Amino acid sequence: MSASIPIPDQYNKIFVTAELPFKEEDHLAVLINQGPTGDYRGGKVKGKFLSKDNGLTWEFFEEVQANETE
Repeated sequence: MSASIPIPDQYNKIFVTAELPFKEEDHLAVLINQGPTGDYRGGKVKGKFLSKDNGLTWEFFEEVQANETE
């Protein structure tokens, strides 16, 4: 089974590579990075997406620093 993560228009072609999802409180979270050639904000941010239905659907939550951990 694969998941589809809708990327907001303003981040289309910026956030391109999903990392492994992780459990966070009562939901799942996944970070989507810019890939090896990303230069948005110096390549130092990722998109954080949340799922409240165990990964069936995802919503953009916020930009996070690329060096942040779970």
